[in-house]
Amino acid sequence: MNEKVARGKQIIDELVNILSDLSDPQIAQLLGKGEVSNILKAILDETKLHQYPNIAEFLLDNKNRAHLLALLRYVITRNYSFKGTKEGHTAFVTPHYNQWIDDGVLFLEGEKPWEGLLGLYRKGQLSYAVASRDVKAGESFDEREFFVFVSAEDARERLRQIPPKVTSLDEPLNELNGLLNTREADEEKYHSWFKKYPWAFGLAYQTFQDLRPLDDKSIPDFTGIRHDGSRDIFEIKQPFLELFREDGEFRSEFNEAWNRAERYLDFTRRNEHYLLQEKGMRFSNPKCHLVAGYDLSDEQRKRIGIKERSTPSIEFRTYNDVLVLVSSVISFIKRVKNSDLTEHLEV
Repeated sequence: MNEKVARGKQIIDELVNILSDLSDPQIAQLLGKGEVSNILKAILDETKLHQYPNIAEFLLDNKNRAHLLALLRYVITRNYSFKGTKEGHTAFVTPHYNQWIDDGVLFLEGEKPWEGLLGLYRKGQLSYAVASRDVKAGESFDEREFFVFVSAEDARERLRQIPPKVTSLDEPLNELNGLLNTREADEEKYHSWFKKYPWAFGLAYQTFQDLRPLDDKSIPDFTGIRHDGSRDIFEIKQPFLELFREDGEFRSEFNEAWNRAERYLDFTRRNEHYLLQEKGMRFSNPKCHLVAGYDLSDEQRKRIGIKERSTPSIEFRTYNDVLVLVSSVISFIKRVKNSDLTEHLEV
């Protein structure tokens, strides 16, 4: 046997024993900083593809290396999507490649392996991700900003709070699309839509209340009452308001709306006790949702993203984002309503 091959086998045997004995945090310390990528690259270095006249020649010259990588994928795909059942429902639960929650684990759950809803299990509680932002094809995004998590239990409770007059769960999405497709520019009609369907905005709000002054000068479009009784602020502009000048800078209308949002947040923080005692409005770590714009360019979205990161308590959403959020909420509620979620699957 070739000396290198024999040495490699010995090292692999030692590594297998080491990996088996390491704790879960130690595994991350050993292999979590790019070492797995280095190992795969050592098996087959894709950067050498340009040295060959075509892909077939590259694969032929590295037949065994390519086969090993394909075999790794096959083994992982077959063995590491875990099938479970509960109350007659069957689903597959699969590890997610991105784990940004320190005290929880993210996974995919669906009818097929490696597909389905993004779930989060944390502190004994199970919740599922609802998409809250519009992402264009090929656009990179931070998943932490793209999802909100809602438990199936909360969703079922909030499902019972949807007014009986809402005859179809698709009703809010159809109405909002109708306003956008006709290029409706009356801001009040969008205010009415939000107040009519508070549950559609991420299942986070019991109701929206409008024109309740914080003081004589601070009158937000409306406040959203969260399920814990605290409030967030909403500043809603019509979608076709021009937000950018021809030179790419923000127009005064955008700056005025942003400054107003900052002023409202500052007032609620400084006057939390007054607002509760005198106005009966509870604010605890409030956010301001600023909704404006439709079909913005990639560059315009990036400009707003930079401004958002400088003021995390202001969440800016375009109407494209609102459409994605509402559509995701409706799909999630339908799954909850049809009992398609299989919380705490058993092997």
